[in-house]
Amino acid sequence: MIERSAVHPTAQDASPKPDRADGRWARRLRWAGVCLVYLVIAGLVMAVLVQQPVSRLEGIAASAHRARYVGLAVQAVALGLLVAFWPGVVRWAATRGIVAPTEVHQVLAWRWKLAGWFTVFILFVGIGVGDLVHFGSAVMQAARGIVR
Repeated sequence: MIERSAVHPTAQDASPKPDRADGRWARRLRWAGVCLVYLVIAGLVMAVLVQQPVSRLEGIAASAHRARYVGLAVQAVALGLLVAFWPGVVRWAATRGIVAPTEVHQVLAWRWKLAGWFTVFILFVGIGVGDLVHFGSAVMQAARGIVR
């Protein structure tokens, strides 16, 4: 477990930081810049896709559908790593002031709730309800074939 003294050695460190308006505007401008870059990239991709013939677009859509499972595998590995290293993540967040010292033990207890909610997210958003229903019906058909 994490000792409170290791996370927050003195009460003096717990004093609130002064509110700086220039730092807020810098963060907002940084986020606006990131959003602008994403918007430009999306516009360029759309400009390229609009110029493609329909037959080529169908092939691109099929490739993107197959590549979706690679993204799901990456998300599942990231979830496994997050759950495995959860105490270290909480310790890091506590030293950065993201998690208050009085909340460290409570946040450490969230490990399996976090794993459950992210698993539900990957299943229903990443994979999709339609694919889950198709998988379930295929399993039921296979089970009926084995029982007969």
